[in-house]
Amino acid sequence: MKAEFDALAIQADQSYWLDGKPFTGIAVCRRTDGTIESEVSFVDGIQSGSVIDWYPNDQMAFQGTIRNGVYHGECKTWNPNGCLVKVEIYEYGICISKKEYSASGQLLSEFQITPADPNFALLELHRRQNQ
Repeated sequence: MKAEFDALAIQADQSYWLDGKPFTGIAVCRRTDGTIESEVSFVDGIQSGSVIDWYPNDQMAFQGTIRNGVYHGECKTWNPNGCLVKVEIYEYGICISKKEYSASGQLLSEFQITPADPNFALLELHRRQNQ
């Protein structure tokens, strides 16, 4: 099921509802000219599944995955010309790796989470709780 994002009602618990029920489906956000800016998947009122954003020229700007309201999995970002400029991997909303590229595809920077990172202990906790 698809619905306009503006039709969803956000609840106090940050869930999204449509017609008095938690929304399951794809919410579409449109620009003022009616073109699609983004699509977000929901399951039982919570953002879960794919997230896709587009530039006004219909070029994909971002593609990622959300689970239980936070990024979980691979997220990619492109510039308006269609060049991949960033790839991030998330677990439970925590970025565990990131690569940034120039418009010509040259690797500019790279990040990998380490035990010294302040979020590492939280990541380990999530991993243990979700085994």
